[in-house]
Parts: sequence; structure tokens; C-alpha cells
Amino acid sequence: MTLQRRLVSLAATMCLALGSVSDVVAQGNDEYPEWMQEAMARETRSMGKRKFKALDGSFESSLRALKIKTKEDYDWGTYLVLDIGADADAGCYLYSDSLSITELLKALAQSTLDETLKANNATLGTKTITQLDFDHAEGHPFYIIEHLYTADQNDQTIAVQTRAASAYIDGFYVGCTHSELGYTKTFKKMFVSLVENAEVVTATENARLYRELQVLRIDRQPIGYAMTTIERDAEGDILTASDVVTIAAVDADTLATSETYSSEWTHPDGQLINAFETSAENGNLMMDLTLNLNDDAQWLVAGEVQQKDFETVLDPEATLASTLDALDAIRQLTRDDGLQTVTLSTWSPDLDPSTVSEFRIEEVAGVAGTPTAMISIGPLRLRTEFDEDGMATEQKMRLGGSEIVSERVWFEGKAPELE
Repeated sequence: MTLQRRLVSLAATMCLALGSVSDVVAQGNDEYPEWMQEAMARETRSMGKRKFKALDGSFESSLRALKIKTKEDYDWGTYLVLDIGADADAGCYLYSDSLSITELLKALAQSTLDETLKANNATLGTKTITQLDFDHAEGHPFYIIEHLYTADQNDQTIAVQTRAASAYIDGFYVGCTHSELGYTKTFKKMFVSLVENAEVVTATENARLYRELQVLRIDRQPIGYAMTTIERDAEGDILTASDVVTIAAVDADTLATSETYSSEWTHPDGQLINAFETSAENGNLMMDLTLNLNDDAQWLVAGEVQQKDFETVLDPEATLASTLDALDAIRQLTRDDGLQTVTLSTWSPDLDPSTVSEFRIEEVAGVAGTPTAMISIGPLRLRTEFDEDGMATEQKMRLGGSEIVSERVWFEGKAPELE
């Protein structure tokens, strides 16, 4: 149930993020010396667009910079050195390999600090996160993190400011770094322009039907996203895939990350063929499971859970609903005034991979003209608003004293009707 389970994935990893980012990220620069505030306020006023191609021509974009000083191609991808008007150059990495956007951000932030300390022959003193932002450009999600450090150099204390950014763009991963006091807005302008102007040649032979991006928030604080894609293959079968990603600052030294990727294949009539789900926390694999029919026509779950082998057969009496089945039920509910409630049986491994979960959709009163329903999956209840096509535009859930919200901020195409 990839379309409707995004908040289930988020709730399952909420213990990583309930320490609010706002409690960790430094607010304002008033406590710093005047010379340091002036240095941190430096920006480059004007930068032209610089076009480039990378990854054997499968990726091209134009970014805001004074100059692309070098472009080097490697087996893993492409590396750019950019003049953004600061004393120190910015660097950007473009990868064609499968990566994690959050782990890439963490790795770039750490490597930038290590290289800066080494270049200055200095040792780390204090460490503060001054910025941790999530946003999107043209439907492509990205993160930017900025640190302010003090370091000991020849019995003197120096200030070091580093920043890193990572983005996912249609199967490609992009990361950029810079280390110098100031140029915060300049760096973001460069990176956003790279992301929003990107054009890629995708390797998939499937026809893309629909794609959406949902922003995930805890008490109005953006912490991540859910990206869902629906494609049709040459035989007419449907692939629905969703990637749910979160990152939060636990303290100045620790970023908690989680990522859940789920996919399922269905026939055009909505009949489930198979499903797959994998999840990781802080780069550690927590679950890696597949759902297939065995030789006895029973649904077999197999794989690993917390690095232990896992295998079980689901209730043979249950008829598992697919994402397309759930979408069809929602469409019927919102279009039929006489229909108030629909109940389906689903596999929700985030809740319990060994059992079948009840997926209940109950129409409730909402804003005039906006179809609204309460979706219950196991113990979780999500108040959901839909567009006229039955796609969720906003979901809300209470967990403890916090409100978790998933809001659609970008989409293209149309999800298929059952045939």
C-alpha cells in the first residue's frame, strides 16, 4: 500500500525525530563577534548560468556560478569545481549509483570538515548546526546542512563554517560542498539552480503514469519527503514505488536518518503480483522483505528483519489489496454518496510484517468541496484530504503530543483507473 502508507513509515521511525530540530539548530548570529558576523554575511551578488553535461551525457543542467573551473569524469560519476565568488571553491559530485540522499549529506558534511581541518592543520573544538533545511525544486527533493565550528590552530582559536547539500534527481544523486565563512545564500542559489534546471535521460523502459512529492512535517517542521511513482511496463502491468526519507538533528554531532523504499507490481485490474520493502535507520539495514505467492498460492513473506532471517506465510483466508485497489476504493467512496466506509486487507510490514492489517477508509466531514476520509491502518488513524481524482493531498496524524503532516507539494500525470 505504497501510496497510503507514507505516514506509517514515518510513525515507525518517529523516535529518531521527536527531538525537534529547532532545539538543536542555532538561532541567529548575535552571540558572535562583529568581525565574524560580517564575514558570515558575505554573499556574491551576481552569478551567471553555466551549462554543463555529465555522466556520459545522461545528465545536464545549468547552475549559478562565476565559472566552472574543472569538470572531471570518473567511474562513479562526475566532479565539478566551481567559482562562486568566495576565496574557497565549491565542489559538486554527480552520482549514477544507487545511494541514500541522507547518508550522502552526512558523508559530505563530515568529509568537508575533515578536509578543512587538515588543510588548516587544526583540531576540532566546538560544533554547531546553523542550518538544516529540506526543500524541493521542480519536484526534486534536496537537503542543505551548515555547520559552524571552532578549531584550535597553533594555540589560536579559529572559526570554520562548512555546508553540504544533497539531492535526488530521477535516479541520479547530486551533492555539493563549500567551506568558508559566509556565502550561505550564494551556495544555496548555486545548488537550487543546479537541481531545478536538471534534465536527465532515464534508463527505465516503463511508461511513467504519475509521480508526486509529499513533504513530511512534524509540528510544522519539514523533516523529509515521500516520493511516489507509478509506471506501466510493456505487458501492461503496473509498478507503484514509494521512497520515504527523513532526517533530524539529535544534537550538534548527530543526525538521525531513516529511509523506507517500498514497491509493488499489480495487474491492470489491481490484482497484486508481488511486493518489496526495505528500510534503514542511520545507514543500518533494518528490514529487507519480499512478498510473493508460493507454490501453494499462499502469500509468502521472506527476507531479513534486523539482520535475522525472516519467513512466514500470511493468512490464506485474506485477499490482499494492492495500492491500486485502495485507490479504486477511495475513488468509489468520494464519487458515491451512498458509500460511507470501505475495508480492505493489506500487508503493512512497517506495522507487522508477519500479519495482514486492516485498511479502513471512512468518509468524514471536511472542508466544502474537499473529499475527506479517516484512514485507519492497524492502530494508526490518518485524517486525509483528496483531490477530485482520489489522490491524497494532505494527511494528518497525532503521535504523542506531536502532529505529523504529509502534504503533496508537486505532482505530474494521472494514476490509472482499474481495467
